[in-house]
Amino acid sequence: MNPLRLLLVISVVFLSLPPVESRDASSIHKRVIDHWSVERQRAAIPRDLVIDHRGLGYLKGKGGVLIPYGHTVKADVDARFLMESPVVVIQRFLKSAIWILHKVVILVLHTHFPQRSPMSLASSL
Repeated sequence: MNPLRLLLVISVVFLSLPPVESRDASSIHKRVIDHWSVERQRAAIPRDLVIDHRGLGYLKGKGGVLIPYGHTVKADVDARFLMESPVVVIQRFLKSAIWILHKVVILVLHTHFPQRSPMSLASSL
């Protein structure tokens, strides 16, 4: 097929589609607006909110800069130095523990089966 003809067919197909604004999106918008009631808005906590050792809230900005949230007191430290959430700490610990356990298993297998290379032992796990 001629490339110009193909381009013409594709253009006609796209131009025949209704514009995005004319599609019925009001039901989706209504669900979102209904979901965020006044109570939910007041109870919502931003994902990038950090609480320091004094109990003051800060929003994490670019590069770890802390911006006061609901007050005007400057932060003592950067967000990089504040304690991370317990979930993140546990995930990092488990990832390190699994990595160390994997290395120990390869070392033990290599001591019991010295004729096999560590790479072949690792691929057999």
